Amino acid sequence: MTNAKRISANCLKSVAGTLRRIGNLVAAYIHWFLGPRLFWLGVLVISNALLFGFYTFRSEVAIRSAGLTLELLGLLVALGGIIETRTFFGLPDVPPHLSSTPI
Repeated sequence: MTNAKRISANCLKSVAGTLRRIGNLVAAYIHWFLGPRLFWLGVLVISNALLFGFYTFRSEVAIRSAGLTLELLGLLVALGGIIETRTFFGLPDVPPHLSSTPI
């Protein structure tokens, strides 16, 4: 193997290692950015409510509908948080006195 080919092979290995490190860094940034998925879901919901409530349909009914949607989504998020906290502490999702009561 000539000296030029050896330098070329070493240079290619170095470039491949650098590209691998850059790829790992990009993957880490993507993971960091998308990590708080609930935050981005909230941003998506609020931006859609603002878009449809104030920009698309400029009427009182549309704004009230967007507000109602945000209220209901907030209620669902709070309920999900309560259920998650109860399961974390080993409690049932629904308290027993509520699940045994006939409707």
